[in-house]
Amino acid sequence: MKIPRGVRAMSTKQPSWFLRMVDNNVYDLPRLPVPQLNETLERYLRSVQPLVTPAEFKEHKKLVEDFGLGANRSVGRILQDELLKQEFVNVMGRAYPYSYIEEWWDAMYLGGRYPNPINVNPGYGLIEEASGTVLADPLVRTSTFLTSFLKWFQKMKAGELEQDPKQCMSSFAKQLGTAKIPQKDCDILAFHPQSSHIVVLKDNAFYKVNVFDGKKLISKQSLEKQLHSILHTKVTDAPNIAVLTADERDSWATNRAQLIAEDPINKASIEAIDSALIVLVLDEKSYSGSELTAMTLHGNGSNRWFDKHQILMYGDGHLATNFEHTFSDGTAWNRWLHETWHDMRHTDSGFSPLSTPDEFEASADAVQPLKWSLSPALHQAIANAEALSTKDIANTDSKLLNFDHYGKNTIKTWGMSPDGAVQMAYQLAYYREHGRVPPTYESCSTRAFFHGRTETIRSATNEALRFVTSVSSEAPIASQKEFLKKAVDRHVVLAKEAQQGLGCDRHLTMLNYTAKQSGIDHPFLSSPIRANSTNFQLSTSNVTMPFLQYFTFGAVVPSGYGLGYLIQNNSIPINITSYKDSNLTDSAKFSKSVTDALDTVRVIAEST
Repeated sequence: MKIPRGVRAMSTKQPSWFLRMVDNNVYDLPRLPVPQLNETLERYLRSVQPLVTPAEFKEHKKLVEDFGLGANRSVGRILQDELLKQEFVNVMGRAYPYSYIEEWWDAMYLGGRYPNPINVNPGYGLIEEASGTVLADPLVRTSTFLTSFLKWFQKMKAGELEQDPKQCMSSFAKQLGTAKIPQKDCDILAFHPQSSHIVVLKDNAFYKVNVFDGKKLISKQSLEKQLHSILHTKVTDAPNIAVLTADERDSWATNRAQLIAEDPINKASIEAIDSALIVLVLDEKSYSGSELTAMTLHGNGSNRWFDKHQILMYGDGHLATNFEHTFSDGTAWNRWLHETWHDMRHTDSGFSPLSTPDEFEASADAVQPLKWSLSPALHQAIANAEALSTKDIANTDSKLLNFDHYGKNTIKTWGMSPDGAVQMAYQLAYYREHGRVPPTYESCSTRAFFHGRTETIRSATNEALRFVTSVSSEAPIASQKEFLKKAVDRHVVLAKEAQQGLGCDRHLTMLNYTAKQSGIDHPFLSSPIRANSTNFQLSTSNVTMPFLQYFTFGAVVPSGYGLGYLIQNNSIPINITSYKDSNLTDSAKFSKSVTDALDTVRVIAEST
């Protein structure tokens, strides 16, 4: 597989600290292992058993066995050998790709032709500040947050970032200055770690703000003044250039090329946005509940730039983030947010304090508005993108469930994994609505490996099915409790295996890809049961951090739910997304089902 041109080539022009973090395995971490074929197939069979009838499972098992253990040399063994050969070549090359799936994984993110919002970019909401405190002021909070974030960036560039215990740190180098550039068929990433400015977006107007002068960082007061100037600049006729980043990627690629070609002014503005360390969005309106999580996920069709990480400041001062997901994952975002959050409060993060560098002052009139010159064709392209964005937003159903009956502290008294208990509640909620357990995805970090990203925890297990059917059939409460514990324990085992790179999804994906590349086929690879097992009706992710208020992302299949959740000490905020054009999903209804299921789990767990 040939990586799209440009994804890696740009790193040769980067500073030494960037190359060292991205390409040097400075912590001597292992490579993500290629699992044993027979172990993957055993895990896979166990994962699909609760999803099918006994008769279907019996026939499918024969198919899987023929794939892995067929007469003479099985198709599965041939594919495994090819995969291992390619991995050997990769290892000996001592260069990218740094795992057996990395090249495919990057191409998957960059090759998707669907719009970034909802489909790719997730969002976080930070907890609020106490009324009457200094940080309660929106501009003070935002300028303090940004300067703390930039101090973290300085710490990273200086090589002073402490390693997360036995975790890969390579993606941290890309957190600021990275842009996803639309290209025909497959996008590329552009890295600008030496950039010295941010871009502020308000009312569809863009402003360049310099935040570094050499090694000097803009003072918090100067940044606040510049943001105040932008916030109070009334613009009513700025073209909605930003909505183009919410278009399908091939359309955006075509329109971006035309935008740049038509006028040098446009080219300069696009380059300023691409090279910005980050995009700060100023949204004068305030929102709450489900409307707030929806705005953080996808906005309202304007005033967002989805090709880069974004910090969002709402009218009431609420801070949120919208992440371009291609090059990093939640554990990386959590780390820089953690240090930034503590620095802005002058509290102990558990890491070395962020040093305050020399500062420079800048006047409010130092803000540089970015300009555009648009042809009628580009105005029409904007209108087309607005129409698509409006349609996608209208079809997305967001519901924030602020479950406050209990949280992590209570679950720990049951002697159970908090995440496992919540996952079993999801299974119970879905079973009560549909009479079956759904194919379920839970994201699990594999950062214990160099350039590790994620693996799938398949939460719908035989043990989960046994638990939910015992509840549904009103089995003795002691039996329900026993089955709940076994289901949670099984989930813990699967999570530990996934952390070690020993799920089944990544491996099967690469076997499937190798088959296509080699022109090899087998009925197992195209089996409807195999396909259905990855049609994740529940796509779930837990990013618990004490400074987060909510986590939102889009459902990954048309008839499914996206469940972004936090298991806090005394609450479990869950943002639920689905699509209104599906007659199988309803976010508000499922919110009620999840609430009831969480309450049921507590009754069972605390029964005597």
